[in-house]
Amino acid sequence: EHTHIFQPSMLLGNRKENRPLEKLFINIFRIISPIFIGKSNKYRGIEGMDVAKAMIKASRDLSVKVKTYHWQEMQSLMQNS
Repeated sequence: EHTHIFQPSMLLGNRKENRPLEKLFINIFRIISPIFIGKSNKYRGIEGMDVAKAMIKASRDLSVKVKTYHWQEMQSLMQNS
């Protein structure tokens, strides 16, 4: 009945797998994410755990049938926790 689509940009956080190049990009994203402002803020990196928390919070919202979440919408869900 309800569809919540989450579209994070770069998922930040530690992984079990050893991927040196991915770790490099995660570290770069941690530095450059703050420069993404305005419409480009949807490209900011976000912790995987924060996406999961936002998903749980969104699943309780039965007021919308279909909604797409980018960085800003996920952050709003996290702030309203």
